[in-house]
Amino acid sequence: MYKSLCGNHFSQKLKMFNALLLSIGLLLPWHAVAIQAHPHEATQQKEQAEERSQHVHNSDVLRKKAKRAVVKTALGELSCVHSQSSIIRKNEWQELQLDWLADRLDDTQTSFGRWALGQMLYPVADKDEIVHKQNIIKLFAEDEKLSTHIKRFLDEIAQSEDELIAYWNEAEFKEADRLFCRAESFYFSLFKTKFPELCKRLNNSRLALEGGTLMSMYNIAMLGISFVGWNGLKTEFSDWSEGRTPVFNPIRGILRHFIFSYRSLNPFRDKSIHPDGTTKYDGSLLSYSNILLNGTFGDRLFVGSQGYDHEYKSQVPSFGLSRKFPFITCKLVEKDLWKFRRVTEHDPLIFKGAYGLIGLAEAVSPAALALGSAYMLGRSIKNSYSSFVKTMRELHERMNCVARTFEGIKELARAVSQHESLGSSCIAEHMNRVFGDNNISKKLRKLLTLLNTSTFKPGSSPVYSRGRVLLAHKLMQEIKKELVPALQAVGELDAYLTLAQKCKSHDGKQPEYTFVEFIDSQTPYLKLDRCSIPVLDKPVENSITLGGDQAGKLVITGPNGGGKSTILKMLGHVVVLAQSFGIVPAVHARSTIFTGLRTCLHPEEDLMNNMSTFMAEKKRIDEIEQFVGRRAPGQKIMLLLDEPFKGTVDAESAERIYQFGKKVADLSQLIVCIATHVKKPVSLEYDTQHAFANRHVEIAEHADGTFERLFTLRQGPAEWWFSDTAKRARYVDWLGTQYELTA
Repeated sequence: MYKSLCGNHFSQKLKMFNALLLSIGLLLPWHAVAIQAHPHEATQQKEQAEERSQHVHNSDVLRKKAKRAVVKTALGELSCVHSQSSIIRKNEWQELQLDWLADRLDDTQTSFGRWALGQMLYPVADKDEIVHKQNIIKLFAEDEKLSTHIKRFLDEIAQSEDELIAYWNEAEFKEADRLFCRAESFYFSLFKTKFPELCKRLNNSRLALEGGTLMSMYNIAMLGISFVGWNGLKTEFSDWSEGRTPVFNPIRGILRHFIFSYRSLNPFRDKSIHPDGTTKYDGSLLSYSNILLNGTFGDRLFVGSQGYDHEYKSQVPSFGLSRKFPFITCKLVEKDLWKFRRVTEHDPLIFKGAYGLIGLAEAVSPAALALGSAYMLGRSIKNSYSSFVKTMRELHERMNCVARTFEGIKELARAVSQHESLGSSCIAEHMNRVFGDNNISKKLRKLLTLLNTSTFKPGSSPVYSRGRVLLAHKLMQEIKKELVPALQAVGELDAYLTLAQKCKSHDGKQPEYTFVEFIDSQTPYLKLDRCSIPVLDKPVENSITLGGDQAGKLVITGPNGGGKSTILKMLGHVVVLAQSFGIVPAVHARSTIFTGLRTCLHPEEDLMNNMSTFMAEKKRIDEIEQFVGRRAPGQKIMLLLDEPFKGTVDAESAERIYQFGKKVADLSQLIVCIATHVKKPVSLEYDTQHAFANRHVEIAEHADGTFERLFTLRQGPAEWWFSDTAKRARYVDWLGTQYELTA
């Protein structure tokens, strides 16, 4: 019979298994068809991957911008550059989009280098200062050994700069989950209000901070030892040493610890356990209830599983929950228990079993409480230990990065001091402010000494002086402003090295930038051979001469969106680069020193000040006329005007441009370039005896009806724009296809 049952059971299992295999076999082809039926899933996955990549890119851009903002706040203004007056104002910086130009130039290795590029993009009229910068760039371009040496240390600084920049990031000190906020718990703060000087002395003492960390480790260790049975082990040892037990048994001690820990949760004395550890249980309801309330976990499990003798069912159970646990409302529970007792008292078996289950439940509840408390204690110990170790490790790693950064800066300072061109620059001056023996503060000297110890060397031992780490971290917070000149010097070196790379020939190709030859002349002069446009991705070259035996004033005509503004910005960028660094993106360049550069590229309406677009244009032109009228003898000025007087009808705009051109035509100290889409200014070339010349930006029309903006400057006006109505209409229609409409 048994074999038959087993056989039937096995047969049923086998049939179920075969049915499962058959189901899988039927489902697999359907799944394959489903995959083939959705070929767009691959496209969707590709799009999702691209979206994730774009999200990561956007996050990186945001982090880069945030770091750039922190560096800008930390380093402030490069005083040695900005000590002179610039030839431009804030308006020219914005209209020429010089932030964008700095981004285009940016191949720096460090965040300090990008900051320095923006600060050094500051055109001045001091020829000696410009030539001095040219010499530094030439030094890096020609001395390959020096460039490689400096680049190596800049690379080391770049790898660890984030940890240094963090000391200027306010979020590190305000957000609780950041490292600096967590590290504050390791410093003395108990007597901060009453004894601030004592607190300050303790926090500036390596030994005191070391002792504080050791005490923290000791407290965590004692909690851990207590958690694994310290009290029980002490009791076991005491019993063994006093002869109450013949053998010292650590396992029994640990078990006793947990029993005692459980009993410590019970607010009442144990009334049911004999001194020898045996349980007194006579099967009565009184004893049963007493043990449920006052026994150990093992006692409760025992009586819960045994219940009590039904002969004692008429006895009154002495739970007394409301009296003994006043913080729990148990009256309804007692009432329900008595109701249950009255219903089941006629069936002793049910009554005994039911009370056995109740006893088991009451035994498990305090056990759960004990285990829960043990879990929370263990978790607390683990979190405390993890937080301590993690915070100290991260702080140690951060200070290691700071130490490496300092080593890199000191090596750069040595390299600077060994070259005459660099030794007389503001780079050397900034380095000396931090590392010069006569200028260094006591706290900075103390920090440099600390960072030079074995605690902060590469590959340092896991056993290190935590007091040194905490003290170095504290000193770094206090003296970070003293480090700013050295970081500025790092940025300047990085910027110069980047510019030098652009002036070098790579793989036999023409250098991207060339050094400007500055000439002395009574009138302004600018000659560019094959000058590229820095803000364009595609290579476009223009050769242009303004002044000398050529006209020093241009009227550039053509349609809106044809590239006139780009040409004007190219000229503005050339002047800014030439008088900031002494280099321009051309094969050859000659120029006088300009004492002023003014632009009117896109003045905007200002509704708050009740100013329309035309009013803004008129105001800007008036300011330029006043500036020109105040010029001193010998000053050389460049004016760049893009569609001036827009915001009114073309006839009025054309007339005002013409009249402005007539005013400035005889001013030989000016180079003027006016871009416009109206026709009348074209006659300035003839009406001013060729003080003005006409130019246009070339636009090619292809056979398929599309146009291509070539961004090349050609002689003469854009005749097709004024005379070919059909081509003009085709161009305007094509221009509307070059941007995406958004609802």
